[in-house]
Amino acid sequence: YSRAQPTSTVKFGAGITVDDLMLSTYSGQLRIGLRGSPDDMLSISAFSPANPQAWARDTRNAAAGGLAEGSGALIATGHTADDQVETILYRLASSPSRRALLGIRPHDGSLVRPLLELTREQTTRYCEERGLAWRDDPTNDGNGYARNRVRHKLGPALAEIHPAAARNVLRTAELLREEAEILDALVAEVELCNASDD
Repeated sequence: YSRAQPTSTVKFGAGITVDDLMLSTYSGQLRIGLRGSPDDMLSISAFSPANPQAWARDTRNAAAGGLAEGSGALIATGHTADDQVETILYRLASSPSRRALLGIRPHDGSLVRPLLELTREQTTRYCEERGLAWRDDPTNDGNGYARNRVRHKLGPALAEIHPAAARNVLRTAELLREEAEILDALVAEVELCNASDD
């Protein structure tokens, strides 16, 4: 998103899909540029990445970053608080580290996530109340991906243990991010002092 220039939406994949038609309709209504690169994108079936979802995310971000580069534009994603909880729980299970506990960053260079403090329920209700259509990714419905199993099984199980489980995960990540910022600043200050002493 850029205040200085018309916003561009990036789409991927060959052929016309329901998503394409919806994006085309919305971009026309809002006078937003729509760019696609089906010819430039590698087919996911061509090399079978170990994690197709991560591959798709990285590919989208790289293409959007290429469009934004040099313009001062920001890249906005639709991640919600639910995505934040799922990310933290998934990372804790698959690769425990400081990064796992910090979750998704609200800002990461030119990448911004303006909906990160809103739940999926809140964004759905907002759209319903205003008659706004949206698309749900059908790959999120099944349990084939580990991330989906966190969403459909682990999340509800934690909510049964305590109804505020998701909010508690979010608050813990927020506190840890604040502490990490302080620690990072202190480390940078010590390194600067050591460098000046040399």
